[in-house]
Amino acid sequence: MLLSLPDDPLFLALDQFLSVEKARLLEVASRTKNGTTKVSLTIYSPEGLTLEGLAHLHKLLLPKLEELLSTEDLYVEVGTPGLERNLKYNFELELFLDRPIQILREGDSEWLSGVLSEANDASITLETEKGSVLIDKKEIRKARLNDL
Repeated sequence: MLLSLPDDPLFLALDQFLSVEKARLLEVASRTKNGTTKVSLTIYSPEGLTLEGLAHLHKLLLPKLEELLSTEDLYVEVGTPGLERNLKYNFELELFLDRPIQILREGDSEWLSGVLSEANDASITLETEKGSVLIDKKEIRKARLNDL
């Protein structure tokens, strides 16, 4: 089952910060070991992110993370979603419109593949080889990108 928007204050602050750069935060993980905080971020932009784009975001995020986490001893890693990213949150479905995805519905043992053509708060429409399939979001057990 896909999750609703995270209520993690760090996630929300960084997602809002990235919106100025027309990017969305998909995932953030942080841990502190021996006084150093390591932060890993997965960022999506509809225009795509190049290596230079990721470096630019890294440069912008570093002082923001220092402020939010009250530390200067940071190791920050930024990346983009992979070609077969497992989707975790409902809002991700709306980001990946017109992209090939796979859906595993509750009670099914086979993945349903197609292009995501529509997504709203309650349902998605998947264009499959056999036609359009309307899927209630509550039925989705797992979802992943299928760009290979």
